[in-house]
Amino acid sequence: MKTTTSGVSLPVAERAPFQVGEWLVEPALDRIQRNAEIRNLRPRVMELLVYLADRPGTVVSTDELLSKLWDGRVVSEGSVYNCVSELRTALSSDDRDDPAIETVPKKGYRLPAPGAGGGAGAQAPAPSRAIS
Repeated sequence: MKTTTSGVSLPVAERAPFQVGEWLVEPALDRIQRNAEIRNLRPRVMELLVYLADRPGTVVSTDELLSKLWDGRVVSEGSVYNCVSELRTALSSDDRDDPAIETVPKKGYRLPAPGAGGGAGAQAPAPSRAIS
């Protein structure tokens, strides 16, 4: 498996689409889609989503995100906070009790694992047709 300097397992442009909750994530296009609704993401926000989706249920610290996604560039923790906020807004739903990205106080952020009893969770998309 290829790795990039940003720590994402494959370059984002090479990633296959996947599901996060009700959203179809299309990393190569930097967008998410739910039914007919399409939301475009900045490339760094997509990298954050892919990084968290590669680690469902795992708490990822701000320091790790700075190290892996900003690749040694001098930025403040505010850059992470802003990206997380932008991603939460993009993934927002009407259910405020079911956050797409959880904050674990004093530890970091996590995308809940699918079927973990809350949150969006990342999973491969359902097949578009039945396989016999």
